[in-house]
Amino acid sequence: MQIVTDKYELRDLILAGNDLSGIDYSGITDMSWMFGGCSSLKAVPLFDTSGVTDMSWMFHGCSSLKTVPLFDTSKVTDMNGMFYGCSSLKTVPLFDTSKVTDMHMMFEGCSSLKTVPLFDTSKVMNMYRMFNGCSTLKTVPLFDTSRVTEVSWMFEGCSSLKTVPLFDTSRVKDMCWMFQGCFSLKTVPLFDTGKVTDMCGMFRDCSSLKTVPLFDTGKVTDMCRMFGGCSSLKKENYKDFEVYYELGILFVGCMWFRTAVEAIKELNKRKESTLERIEKIKGYFGGKNDI
Repeated sequence: MQIVTDKYELRDLILAGNDLSGIDYSGITDMSWMFGGCSSLKAVPLFDTSGVTDMSWMFHGCSSLKTVPLFDTSKVTDMNGMFYGCSSLKTVPLFDTSKVTDMHMMFEGCSSLKTVPLFDTSKVMNMYRMFNGCSTLKTVPLFDTSRVTEVSWMFEGCSSLKTVPLFDTSRVKDMCWMFQGCFSLKTVPLFDTGKVTDMCGMFRDCSSLKTVPLFDTGKVTDMCRMFGGCSSLKKENYKDFEVYYELGILFVGCMWFRTAVEAIKELNKRKESTLERIEKIKGYFGGKNDI
C-alpha cells in the first residue's frame, strides 16, 4: 500500500482523480491550506478526514467551489478561514463542529452563501469576521456563543441580512464594526454588552436600521462612527448611554444632528465640560453652528 504523509501530495492525487482506496494517508492530521488558491476547483470528493484536527484555510480562495461533501470533522478543532473567498459556495453541510474552538473568518467572502446550518459552536471562542462579506445571507441560526469573546466585523458587509437572533454575548469584549454595511437590517436584539469595551462603527451604514435597544455601555470606551450612515435611525434614548471616554463621531451620517447633540449635551452634564465636548463634536459634524 502506498503511504502518503504530505497533504499537498494528497491534494494532487485528489485533483488528478486518483483512486485513494489503495493509499494510506491516515497520518495527515493537518489539512490547513490544502486546497488554498485552487480557484478553478468546483467540487471535491469525499475522502477520509477522520483523523484531521486542523482544517483552517483549507479551501481558501476556491472561488469556483460550489459544493463540499459531509467530511468527518469529529476531531477538528480549528476551522478559521476554512471557506475564505469561496464566492460560489451557496450551502455547506452540517459538519460535526463539537470540538472546534476557532471559526474566525470561516465564511468571509462567501458572497453566494444563502444559508448556514446550526453548527455546534459550544466550544468556539473566536467568531471575528466569520460572515464578513456574505452579501446574500439573509438569516443566521441561534449559535451557542456562550464562550465567544470576539465578534468584531462578524457580519460586516452582510447587506441582505434582515434579522439576527439574540446571541449570548456575555463574554464578548469587542463588537467594533460588527454590523457595518448591513443595509437590510432593521432591528437588533438587546445583546448583553456588560463586558464590551469597543463599539466603534458597530452599526455603520446600516441605512435601514430604525431602532436600537438601550445597550449597557458602562465599560465602553470607543463609540466612534457607531451609528454613522444610519439614515433611517430616529431619535432614541441616547441620553441614557454612559460613555466614559471617546464619543468620536458617534452620530455622523445620521439625519437628526440636533437631536443627537442635545442627547450628548445631556450626557456630558454628568462627566465633562459640556462646551468643550460639544465644540469637539461640532467639528465632527463639519463645524455646523446650528446643531
